[in-house]
Amino acid sequence: MSRYNTFHWLSALAVALMIPASAHGYDFINVADSTGPLSGFATGPLINIGAPSLNNNGTASFWAGLDSGGAGIFTGNGGPITTIVDDSGPLNGFDLVTSINDSGVVGFHGGFDAGGRGIFSGSGGAVTTIADNSSTFSGFEHVAINNNGNVVFWASLTAGGQAIYTGDGSSTNLIADGSGPFISFFGLYPEINDSDVALFRAALDVGGSGLFASDGSTTTTIADDSGPIQTIVDGTSINNSGTVAFRALFDGGGQGIFTGNGGPLTPIVDDTGPFLGFGQFVALNNSGDLAFLGFLDDGGIGIFTGSDPVADKVIAVGDSLFGSTVTALGFSRGLNDNGDLAFLYQLENGVSGVAITGTGVGIPEPSTWSLMVLGSILISLMRRRNSSASLCG
Repeated sequence: MSRYNTFHWLSALAVALMIPASAHGYDFINVADSTGPLSGFATGPLINIGAPSLNNNGTASFWAGLDSGGAGIFTGNGGPITTIVDDSGPLNGFDLVTSINDSGVVGFHGGFDAGGRGIFSGSGGAVTTIADNSSTFSGFEHVAINNNGNVVFWASLTAGGQAIYTGDGSSTNLIADGSGPFISFFGLYPEINDSDVALFRAALDVGGSGLFASDGSTTTTIADDSGPIQTIVDGTSINNSGTVAFRALFDGGGQGIFTGNGGPLTPIVDDTGPFLGFGQFVALNNSGDLAFLGFLDDGGIGIFTGSDPVADKVIAVGDSLFGSTVTALGFSRGLNDNGDLAFLYQLENGVSGVAITGTGVGIPEPSTWSLMVLGSILISLMRRRNSSASLCG
Protein backbone atom coordinates (compact mmCIF):
# COMPACT_ATOMS: atom_id res chain seq x y z
CA MET A 1 0.00 0.00 0.00
CA SER A 2 1.40 3.44 -0.94
CA ARG A 3 2.00 6.13 1.66
CA TYR A 4 -0.75 8.14 -0.04
CA ASN A 5 -3.31 5.32 0.31
CA THR A 6 -2.13 4.59 3.85
CA PHE A 7 -2.63 8.24 4.77
CA HIS A 8 -6.19 8.26 3.46
CA TRP A 9 -6.99 4.89 5.07
CA LEU A 10 -5.83 6.15 8.47
CA SER A 11 -7.72 9.42 7.97
CA ALA A 12 -10.91 7.49 7.31
CA LEU A 13 -10.22 5.31 10.35
CA ALA A 14 -9.78 8.37 12.57
CA VAL A 15 -13.06 9.85 11.35
CA ALA A 16 -14.84 6.52 11.86
CA LEU A 17 -13.55 6.26 15.42
CA MET A 18 -14.95 9.68 16.24
CA ILE A 19 -18.48 8.67 15.15
CA PRO A 20 -20.35 6.29 17.49
CA ALA A 21 -21.23 2.99 15.83
CA SER A 22 -24.77 3.35 17.14
CA ALA A 23 -26.29 6.41 18.74
CA HIS A 24 -28.47 4.16 20.88
CA GLY A 25 -26.10 1.30 21.69
CA TYR A 26 -25.56 0.01 25.22
CA ASP A 27 -22.86 -2.05 26.82
CA PHE A 28 -24.23 -4.66 29.23
CA ILE A 29 -22.54 -5.86 32.42
CA ASN A 30 -23.54 -9.11 34.09
CA VAL A 31 -23.98 -8.43 37.81
CA ALA A 32 -25.09 -11.88 38.95
CA ASP A 33 -26.63 -14.94 37.36
CA SER A 34 -27.90 -18.43 38.10
CA THR A 35 -24.65 -20.14 37.13
CA GLY A 36 -23.12 -19.14 40.48
CA PRO A 37 -24.28 -19.45 44.09
CA LEU A 38 -27.43 -17.40 43.42
CA SER A 39 -30.32 -19.14 41.71
CA GLY A 40 -33.73 -17.82 42.66
CA PHE A 41 -34.06 -14.75 40.46
CA ALA A 42 -37.65 -13.94 39.60
CA THR A 43 -38.41 -15.41 36.19
CA GLY A 44 -41.29 -15.63 33.75
CA PRO A 45 -42.76 -13.45 30.99
CA LEU A 46 -43.50 -10.59 33.41
CA ILE A 47 -40.81 -10.22 36.05
CA ASN A 48 -41.23 -6.62 37.24
CA ILE A 49 -41.58 -7.71 40.85
CA GLY A 50 -38.10 -8.28 42.19
CA ALA A 51 -36.35 -6.29 39.49
CA PRO A 52 -33.26 -4.45 40.77
CA SER A 53 -32.88 -0.92 42.06
CA LEU A 54 -29.86 1.11 40.85
CA ASN A 55 -27.91 3.94 42.51
CA ASN A 56 -25.85 6.70 40.92
CA ASN A 57 -22.61 4.78 41.49
CA GLY A 58 -23.84 1.99 39.24
CA THR A 59 -24.55 -0.51 42.03
CA ALA A 60 -27.73 -2.57 41.89
CA SER A 61 -29.65 -4.08 44.80
CA PHE A 62 -31.74 -7.20 44.31
CA TRP A 63 -33.35 -10.23 45.92
CA ALA A 64 -32.10 -13.71 45.02
CA GLY A 65 -32.32 -17.29 46.20
CA LEU A 66 -29.28 -19.31 47.21
CA ASP A 67 -28.22 -22.66 45.74
CA SER A 68 -27.51 -23.77 49.29
CA GLY A 69 -31.06 -22.94 50.34
CA GLY A 70 -32.77 -19.83 51.61
CA ALA A 71 -32.60 -16.35 50.12
CA GLY A 72 -31.15 -12.93 50.68
CA ILE A 73 -30.70 -9.38 49.47
CA PHE A 74 -27.53 -8.54 47.59
CA THR A 75 -25.76 -5.71 45.78
CA GLY A 76 -23.31 -5.72 42.90
CA ASN A 77 -21.93 -3.75 39.97
CA GLY A 78 -20.17 -6.43 37.95
CA GLY A 79 -17.52 -7.30 40.52
CA PRO A 80 -17.85 -9.26 43.78
CA ILE A 81 -21.37 -9.55 45.19
CA THR A 82 -22.09 -8.04 48.61
CA THR A 83 -24.56 -9.82 50.88
CA ILE A 84 -26.74 -7.22 52.57
CA VAL A 85 -28.68 -9.83 54.54
CA ASP A 86 -29.69 -13.48 54.25
CA ASP A 87 -31.82 -15.84 56.28
CA SER A 88 -28.90 -17.49 58.06
CA GLY A 89 -29.23 -14.81 60.74
CA PRO A 90 -32.19 -13.47 62.75
CA LEU A 91 -34.17 -12.32 59.68
CA ASN A 92 -36.02 -14.20 56.95
CA GLY A 93 -38.87 -13.88 54.47
CA PHE A 94 -37.48 -10.90 52.60
CA ASP A 95 -39.70 -9.01 50.24
CA LEU A 96 -38.62 -9.10 46.58
CA VAL A 97 -38.64 -5.30 46.28
CA THR A 98 -35.51 -3.42 47.39
CA SER A 99 -34.23 0.16 47.15
CA ILE A 100 -30.61 1.38 47.26
CA ASN A 101 -29.18 4.86 47.87
CA ASP A 102 -25.89 6.36 46.70
CA SER A 103 -24.12 5.28 49.91
CA GLY A 104 -24.95 1.67 49.12
CA VAL A 105 -27.53 1.42 51.92
CA VAL A 106 -30.45 -0.81 50.99
CA GLY A 107 -33.98 -0.49 52.35
CA PHE A 108 -36.03 -3.68 52.58
CA HIS A 109 -38.93 -5.46 54.27
CA GLY A 110 -38.50 -8.77 56.06
CA GLY A 111 -39.47 -10.97 58.98
CA PHE A 112 -37.87 -11.99 62.27
CA ASP A 113 -37.04 -15.62 62.99
CA ALA A 114 -38.70 -15.07 66.37
CA GLY A 115 -41.89 -13.86 64.68
CA GLY A 116 -43.19 -10.55 63.40
CA ARG A 117 -42.18 -8.30 60.53
CA GLY A 118 -40.16 -5.15 60.13
CA ILE A 119 -38.68 -2.48 57.89
CA PHE A 120 -34.87 -2.49 57.73
CA SER A 121 -31.83 -0.91 56.12
CA GLY A 122 -28.25 -2.11 55.74
CA SER A 123 -25.13 -2.04 53.60
CA GLY A 124 -23.58 -5.40 54.40
CA GLY A 125 -22.79 -5.04 58.10
CA ALA A 126 -25.21 -4.65 60.98
CA VAL A 127 -28.83 -4.21 59.94
CA THR A 128 -30.79 -1.19 61.20
CA THR A 129 -34.41 -1.71 62.24
CA ILE A 130 -36.50 1.19 60.98
CA ALA A 131 -39.81 -0.08 62.37
CA ASP A 132 -41.35 -3.34 63.59
CA ASN A 133 -44.81 -4.57 64.51
CA SER A 134 -44.26 -4.81 68.25
CA SER A 135 -46.34 -1.72 69.10
CA THR A 136 -47.64 0.99 66.75
CA PHE A 137 -47.56 -1.02 63.55
CA SER A 138 -49.26 -4.32 62.77
CA GLY A 139 -48.06 -4.86 59.20
CA PHE A 140 -45.96 -3.42 56.40
CA GLU A 141 -45.57 -3.25 52.66
CA HIS A 142 -42.82 -2.29 50.22
CA VAL A 143 -40.24 0.42 50.91
CA ALA A 144 -37.94 3.00 49.28
CA ILE A 145 -34.85 4.74 50.67
CA ASN A 146 -33.33 8.14 49.83
CA ASN A 147 -29.82 9.58 50.11
CA ASN A 148 -30.56 10.92 53.61
CA GLY A 149 -31.05 7.34 54.78
CA ASN A 150 -34.79 7.89 55.28
CA VAL A 151 -37.00 4.94 54.39
CA VAL A 152 -40.64 5.43 53.37
CA PHE A 153 -43.11 2.62 54.03
CA TRP A 154 -46.79 1.76 54.15
CA ALA A 155 -48.04 0.39 57.47
CA SER A 156 -51.22 -0.97 58.92
CA LEU A 157 -51.76 0.39 62.43
CA THR A 158 -52.42 -1.56 65.62
CA ALA A 159 -55.12 0.98 66.49
CA GLY A 160 -56.75 0.47 63.10
CA GLY A 161 -56.36 2.04 59.72
CA GLN A 162 -53.30 2.59 57.55
CA ALA A 163 -50.63 5.25 57.18
CA ILE A 164 -47.51 6.32 55.30
CA TYR A 165 -44.38 6.80 57.44
CA THR A 166 -40.71 7.54 57.01
CA GLY A 167 -37.93 6.51 59.37
CA ASP A 168 -34.15 6.38 59.69
CA GLY A 169 -33.68 3.95 62.58
CA SER A 170 -33.77 6.60 65.30
CA SER A 171 -37.33 7.84 64.83
CA THR A 172 -40.33 7.58 62.54
CA ASN A 173 -42.22 10.46 60.96
CA LEU A 174 -45.90 10.35 60.01
CA ILE A 175 -46.51 11.50 56.46
CA ALA A 176 -50.24 10.82 56.15
CA ASP A 177 -52.95 8.80 57.89
CA GLY A 178 -56.73 8.49 58.01
CA SER A 179 -57.21 11.55 60.22
CA GLY A 180 -56.91 13.89 57.23
CA PRO A 181 -58.49 13.78 53.77
CA PHE A 182 -57.46 10.17 53.19
CA ILE A 183 -59.45 7.10 54.15
CA SER A 184 -57.00 4.41 53.06
CA PHE A 185 -53.65 3.96 51.35
CA PHE A 186 -52.54 1.67 48.60
CA GLY A 187 -49.52 -0.09 50.02
CA LEU A 188 -47.54 -0.91 46.90
CA TYR A 189 -44.32 0.97 46.26
CA PRO A 190 -44.33 4.35 47.98
CA GLU A 191 -41.36 6.47 46.86
CA ILE A 192 -39.26 9.24 48.43
CA ASN A 193 -36.88 11.90 47.09
CA ASP A 194 -33.89 13.58 48.72
CA SER A 195 -36.08 16.42 50.04
CA ASP A 196 -37.88 13.76 52.12
CA VAL A 197 -41.03 14.20 50.05
CA ALA A 198 -42.91 10.92 49.93
CA LEU A 199 -45.04 9.79 46.99
CA PHE A 200 -48.04 7.52 47.58
CA ARG A 201 -51.48 6.51 46.33
CA ALA A 202 -54.51 7.00 48.56
CA ALA A 203 -58.30 6.88 48.57
CA LEU A 204 -60.10 10.05 49.66
CA ASP A 205 -62.81 10.54 52.30
CA VAL A 206 -64.97 12.28 49.69
CA GLY A 207 -64.58 9.47 47.23
CA GLY A 208 -62.14 8.76 44.47
CA SER A 209 -58.41 8.31 44.73
CA GLY A 210 -55.20 9.87 43.56
CA LEU A 211 -51.45 10.16 43.63
CA PHE A 212 -50.02 12.51 46.27
CA ALA A 213 -46.65 13.92 47.34
CA SER A 214 -46.12 15.04 50.94
CA ASP A 215 -43.38 15.84 53.45
CA GLY A 216 -45.81 15.39 56.35
CA SER A 217 -46.94 19.01 56.44
CA THR A 218 -47.64 20.04 52.84
CA THR A 219 -49.43 17.69 50.46
CA THR A 220 -49.60 18.11 46.68
CA THR A 221 -52.09 16.29 44.46
CA ILE A 222 -50.15 15.01 41.47
CA ALA A 223 -53.14 13.37 39.72
CA ASP A 224 -56.54 11.95 40.62
CA ASP A 225 -59.41 10.07 39.02
CA SER A 226 -61.78 13.05 38.70
CA GLY A 227 -60.79 13.59 35.06
CA PRO A 228 -59.99 11.23 32.20
CA ILE A 229 -57.84 9.01 34.41
CA GLN A 230 -59.61 5.98 35.84
CA THR A 231 -56.75 4.32 37.73
CA ILE A 232 -53.20 5.32 38.63
CA VAL A 233 -51.03 2.22 38.65
CA ASP A 234 -48.55 1.45 41.43
CA GLY A 235 -44.92 1.69 40.42
CA THR A 236 -44.54 5.47 40.35
CA SER A 237 -41.36 7.58 40.65
CA ILE A 238 -40.45 11.02 42.03
CA ASN A 239 -37.23 12.97 41.44
CA ASN A 240 -35.57 15.66 43.54
CA SER A 241 -37.34 18.51 41.75
CA GLY A 242 -40.70 17.02 42.71
CA THR A 243 -41.58 15.77 39.23
CA VAL A 244 -43.45 12.48 39.23
CA ALA A 245 -43.77 9.79 36.55
CA PHE A 246 -46.59 7.25 36.56
CA ARG A 247 -48.73 4.97 34.42
CA ALA A 248 -52.50 5.44 34.27
CA LEU A 249 -55.55 3.70 32.83
CA PHE A 250 -58.13 5.90 31.09
CA ASP A 251 -61.89 6.10 31.64
CA GLY A 252 -62.49 5.39 27.97
CA GLY A 253 -60.03 2.50 27.84
CA GLY A 254 -56.35 2.44 27.04
CA GLN A 255 -53.38 3.59 29.08
CA GLY A 256 -50.45 5.95 29.05
CA ILE A 257 -47.42 7.27 30.92
CA PHE A 258 -47.38 10.82 32.30
CA THR A 259 -45.21 13.19 34.28
CA GLY A 260 -46.41 16.00 36.55
CA ASN A 261 -45.65 18.04 39.66
CA GLY A 262 -49.09 19.25 40.73
CA GLY A 263 -50.00 21.25 37.63
CA PRO A 264 -51.07 20.05 34.18
CA LEU A 265 -49.85 16.57 33.34
CA THR A 266 -47.41 15.94 30.50
CA PRO A 267 -48.21 12.88 28.38
CA ILE A 268 -45.11 10.88 27.47
CA VAL A 269 -46.41 7.85 25.57
CA ASP A 270 -49.71 5.95 25.25
CA ASP A 271 -51.12 2.88 23.55
CA THR A 272 -52.48 4.63 20.45
CA GLY A 273 -49.11 4.27 18.69
CA PRO A 274 -46.76 1.28 18.43
CA PHE A 275 -47.17 0.36 22.11
CA LEU A 276 -49.91 -2.00 23.23
CA GLY A 277 -49.27 -1.47 26.95
CA PHE A 278 -46.69 -0.89 29.64
CA GLY A 279 -45.17 -2.59 32.66
CA GLN A 280 -46.10 -1.64 36.18
CA PHE A 281 -43.10 0.59 36.93
CA VAL A 282 -41.99 3.90 35.47
CA ALA A 283 -38.54 5.11 36.61
CA LEU A 284 -37.63 8.82 36.50
CA ASN A 285 -34.22 10.34 37.21
CA ASN A 286 -33.11 13.83 38.24
CA SER A 287 -32.35 14.79 34.64
CA GLY A 288 -35.96 14.12 33.69
CA ASP A 289 -35.15 10.92 31.77
CA LEU A 290 -37.49 7.99 32.27
CA ALA A 291 -37.55 4.29 31.47
CA PHE A 292 -40.24 1.61 31.41
CA LEU A 293 -41.08 -1.90 30.27
CA GLY A 294 -43.19 -1.73 27.13
CA PHE A 295 -45.33 -4.18 25.13
CA LEU A 296 -45.54 -3.52 21.40
CA ASP A 297 -48.43 -4.01 18.99
CA ASP A 298 -46.28 -6.44 17.02
CA GLY A 299 -45.77 -8.63 20.09
CA GLY A 300 -42.39 -7.29 21.14
CA ILE A 301 -41.45 -6.74 24.79
CA GLY A 302 -38.59 -4.49 25.85
CA ILE A 303 -37.22 -1.77 28.07
CA PHE A 304 -37.53 1.69 26.54
CA THR A 305 -36.61 5.28 27.41
CA GLY A 306 -39.18 7.04 25.24
CA SER A 307 -42.00 6.75 22.74
CA ASP A 308 -39.92 5.52 19.78
CA PRO A 309 -39.63 1.72 20.03
CA VAL A 310 -36.54 1.72 17.79
CA ALA A 311 -34.55 4.80 18.79
CA ASP A 312 -35.48 4.50 22.48
CA LYS A 313 -34.95 0.75 22.90
CA VAL A 314 -32.52 -0.41 25.57
CA ILE A 315 -33.01 -4.17 25.20
CA ALA A 316 -35.86 -6.42 24.10
CA VAL A 317 -36.95 -10.04 24.18
CA GLY A 318 -35.24 -11.74 21.24
CA ASP A 319 -32.04 -9.69 21.53
CA SER A 320 -28.67 -11.31 22.10
CA LEU A 321 -27.25 -11.07 25.61
CA PHE A 322 -24.29 -12.83 27.25
CA GLY A 323 -24.04 -15.48 24.54
CA SER A 324 -27.71 -16.39 24.38
CA THR A 325 -31.11 -14.86 23.54
CA VAL A 326 -33.35 -12.89 25.89
CA THR A 327 -36.68 -14.60 26.63
CA ALA A 328 -37.95 -12.38 29.49
CA LEU A 329 -37.14 -9.03 31.10
CA GLY A 330 -37.99 -7.32 34.37
CA PHE A 331 -37.66 -3.64 35.19
CA SER A 332 -38.67 -1.46 38.15
CA ARG A 333 -36.43 1.15 39.87
CA GLY A 334 -33.43 0.51 37.66
CA LEU A 335 -32.58 3.98 36.31
CA ASN A 336 -29.94 6.33 37.70
CA ASP A 337 -28.93 9.93 36.99
CA ASN A 338 -26.21 8.82 34.55
CA GLY A 339 -28.80 7.18 32.31
CA ASP A 340 -27.64 3.69 33.32
CA LEU A 341 -30.23 0.96 33.78
CA ALA A 342 -30.54 -2.27 35.76
CA PHE A 343 -32.88 -5.11 34.91
CA LEU A 344 -33.66 -8.78 35.37
CA TYR A 345 -33.20 -11.10 32.42
CA GLN A 346 -33.99 -14.66 31.46
CA LEU A 347 -32.15 -16.33 28.59
CA GLU A 348 -32.97 -19.09 26.15
CA ASN A 349 -30.17 -21.23 27.61
CA GLY A 350 -31.94 -21.24 30.98
CA VAL A 351 -29.70 -18.69 32.70
CA SER A 352 -31.35 -15.81 34.58
CA GLY A 353 -29.83 -12.90 36.43
CA VAL A 354 -29.28 -9.19 36.94
CA ALA A 355 -27.60 -6.91 34.40
CA ILE A 356 -26.72 -3.23 34.23
CA THR A 357 -25.75 -0.99 31.33
CA GLY A 358 -22.37 0.71 31.23
CA THR A 359 -21.80 4.32 32.25
CA GLY A 360 -24.03 6.60 30.20
CA VAL A 361 -26.00 5.93 27.02
CA GLY A 362 -24.42 5.02 23.72
CA ILE A 363 -21.12 3.72 22.49
CA PRO A 364 -18.22 5.37 24.37
CA GLU A 365 -16.29 7.99 22.45
CA PRO A 366 -12.69 7.09 21.52
CA SER A 367 -10.16 7.86 24.21
CA THR A 368 -7.98 10.96 24.02
CA TRP A 369 -4.95 8.66 24.00
CA SER A 370 -6.13 6.73 20.93
CA LEU A 371 -6.88 9.92 19.03
CA MET A 372 -3.45 11.32 19.95
CA VAL A 373 -1.77 8.18 18.64
CA LEU A 374 -3.70 8.36 15.38
CA GLY A 375 -2.87 12.04 15.08
CA SER A 376 0.83 11.34 15.59
CA ILE A 377 0.80 8.65 12.91
CA LEU A 378 -0.94 10.95 10.45
CA ILE A 379 1.47 13.83 11.11
CA SER A 380 4.46 11.48 10.72
CA LEU A 381 3.16 10.17 7.42
CA MET A 382 2.50 13.66 6.15
CA ARG A 383 6.06 14.74 7.02
CA ARG A 384 7.56 11.69 5.34
CA ARG A 385 5.40 12.24 2.27
CA ASN A 386 6.48 15.90 2.04
CA SER A 387 10.13 14.92 2.54
CA SER A 388 9.92 12.37 -0.27
CA ALA A 389 8.29 14.95 -2.55
CA SER A 390 11.14 17.44 -1.86
CA LEU A 391 13.82 14.89 -2.70
CA CYS A 392 12.09 13.95 -5.92
CA GLY A 393 11.75 17.62 -6.85
